[in-house]
Amino acid sequence: MAFSAPIMQRNITEQELLSLIDSACSELAVPDRENLCETYGEDEYREANAFRGKSYKEITPDLTKQNWEALYWFYPYAFYYYFLVWARCSVLRLEDANIYLGSMLNLLQSAYSTKSLAWLKERFSLFRSKDIEVMKVWLRWLDQKSSDSFQKKEIKSALQFVEEKPWTTW
Repeated sequence: MAFSAPIMQRNITEQELLSLIDSACSELAVPDRENLCETYGEDEYREANAFRGKSYKEITPDLTKQNWEALYWFYPYAFYYYFLVWARCSVLRLEDANIYLGSMLNLLQSAYSTKSLAWLKERFSLFRSKDIEVMKVWLRWLDQKSSDSFQKKEIKSALQFVEEKPWTTW
């Protein structure tokens, strides 16, 4: 499902963006409680476990901020489910999102080692066309809101990654 040109090209309001994200997230099942994360250690498990059994509407900006590395520990489906949820949290409270936005933008850039490509492909291959479109709108919204030149560069790189979908050729 592609969004109309007006949504893709104009400045979108927070409420419109939340509606798009909510629409995408509402169609997905909450990740299985038993298959949430790859456990590397106590801290990693604790961070990922904070999301266990929670639907997208139960995830708050504070929870995401406190457990900002959890995306790295999630199994593929949990990563897929919670990625847009984290985007949602950044829309709800952008001023507190910098700590986890860095992680999200880093994951949306293609400058990864060969070892990471399999990890990324396993996760990004789950994203539907609708999810990709929502990510593009979210990244454009972030770009409009950001006044930091370094972050704007990261956002543009992430948007290019999402538009090109390199994981489809890895």
